[in-house]
Amino acid sequence: MRYALATAVCLLSANGAMAADMEKECAVQGALAQSVADERSKGTSQRKALRLVSGGLTEDAAKYADFVPTLVAYIYEQVPANLIDENVGEVWRTQCLAAVQK
Repeated sequence: MRYALATAVCLLSANGAMAADMEKECAVQGALAQSVADERSKGTSQRKALRLVSGGLTEDAAKYADFVPTLVAYIYEQVPANLIDENVGEVWRTQCLAAVQK
């Protein structure tokens, strides 16, 4: 269940998208996940992390604005602290790509 959320987001994003598009989308999602993980690692409160990540969305990530609260809640409440590091985004990207290749 650890990456079930990532799988769900990727599958929702996969409708009609080409492989290159999905590579980009998975990278964007991974970057968002890493942003949240970085805030958690710094000791930022969940509420403040939500504001910071939502306020710093790139043009590519803006389409995920409605998903950011769920992502923040997931990373703060479901992912064990010992798994929060600089690899969260890469793990998310990898799981996303694996989900769309099935």
